Amino acid sequence: MQPALRSVGGLIFDQKGRVLLQKRDQKTSIYFPGLWGVFGGSCEGEERAVQAIVREVREELSVDIPEPSLFLEWDIQCTDLGVEPRKRYFFGIAFNGAMVESIQLHEGAGYRFFVVNELPAVHEIVPFDLAALVMFCHARLLGSQIRPRPF
Repeated sequence: MQPALRSVGGLIFDQKGRVLLQKRDQKTSIYFPGLWGVFGGSCEGEERAVQAIVREVREELSVDIPEPSLFLEWDIQCTDLGVEPRKRYFFGIAFNGAMVESIQLHEGAGYRFFVVNELPAVHEIVPFDLAALVMFCHARLLGSQIRPRPF
């Protein structure tokens, strides 16, 4: 059995509590063309996930980030979506004003910062990213962690 593909995603947010999403290209050679998703990509060789997200953000946005914090590590296996098993790492990344101003898009059809209550529709977001994004918004941006009800 081959090891699962490893990939990373950046849950990038600014000082206003907005999240940054990428409008994916309309290419048949990529996963989920035309949808909104987080910036990121595949780990190369033995590259650690944290190294991969720093590299991906630099390559895709021309922004250098300090070492980000791991938010979610997820093993994904969903043959109905037509993807191989993968391990996906999502990192929380705070952008300050200077970082926002210095963005130069090098990959994707566009980008936009969204306030939480104005995110694109569920069917317009990469499914893997949607789940992580919802958890991140509740935990980090809204501070509304879901808790079990007492009996």
